[in-house]
Amino acid sequence: MSHNRIFFAFASILLCIAAFILWIPSLVTPDLIQPLRVDSMYIEYQRNQMSHDQAANFSSIDSTIFFNPGDLGLIYKDFNVKTSDSLTLRGWMIEAEDSDANTILILHDWNESKILKLNLAKQMHDRGFNVCLIDLRAHGNSEGTFFSPGIVTVGDVKSMLDSLLKNPDTNHVAILGSGISAGIALQSAVYDGREDALVLQCPFNYFSKLVKQYAEKKWGRLQFIFYPLLQRNLEKMMLMPLRDLNLSSFSSVAETPTLFFAAGDDEFYSAVDAYSVYDSSAAEKKDLILVKQSNHENIEAMGGEQYYNAIAEFLNKVIPKKVIKTRNKKMT
Repeated sequence: MSHNRIFFAFASILLCIAAFILWIPSLVTPDLIQPLRVDSMYIEYQRNQMSHDQAANFSSIDSTIFFNPGDLGLIYKDFNVKTSDSLTLRGWMIEAEDSDANTILILHDWNESKILKLNLAKQMHDRGFNVCLIDLRAHGNSEGTFFSPGIVTVGDVKSMLDSLLKNPDTNHVAILGSGISAGIALQSAVYDGREDALVLQCPFNYFSKLVKQYAEKKWGRLQFIFYPLLQRNLEKMMLMPLRDLNLSSFSSVAETPTLFFAAGDDEFYSAVDAYSVYDSSAAEKKDLILVKQSNHENIEAMGGEQYYNAIAEFLNKVIPKKVIKTRNKKMT
């Protein structure tokens, strides 16, 4: 009997070790590096998993979720970009009727996709802008397995701008970035500089602080084990220490006209961070708007018409409608 107990105890320990080994990859490669694929299949799957009452509630709350611009009556074409490492980033281009219209390139946040920005795209198109939506690498329908907010993704934005500016009808380009992509847009303004304006929604300030908050929420007391692994993986992908991704520092040398949006109640992207980046900005033309009782997920809905109008008015004020000569630029 004692031998049987020892055998079962030993077998149980082996099973626990095997389960832990299988569990480890999802912990050390979390969705901050390997994001969720939020595409039409993902949305349909989530709806199918719900009960009838949940699905009805989902539809009423998320009535702005569509699958492509055609669902909102918009005429569009595919806008696909090849990155420097030969990945394909997939997006849509929605052109305005005015041939002199300026262009907004909309970058979604981490763990999102271009699908979740379709309502914003329609609102900007209705206000007279060309709108480009694209999935970042490892998101939505774009290729890639791993994502980072560092120089690699900034290089992807360079490829997007190259493609946009090859079109002789493209005059000026503004970039709207949300959350982590606000940091990507700001870095692009520093390293590339062809953006004529920025809209930075819910920017973080210190990326190292954001990662620590993420680790605490994901792993709790076990973060002391997994955070060093996450930090090492991120820094390897970003080609820079986490502490060097400080948006106030980047903002202090970015003279691109910038509109900042801050959420009044967000656990990751605080209004204090947004104000710090705004206050450091070297832009002569800049503004900061606080959307009260909002977070990074509902700021658009909470801001409503005033939110959309503020973007349009700022961009129309700071970007003249005339053709520019600079088309291609290598990152320094």
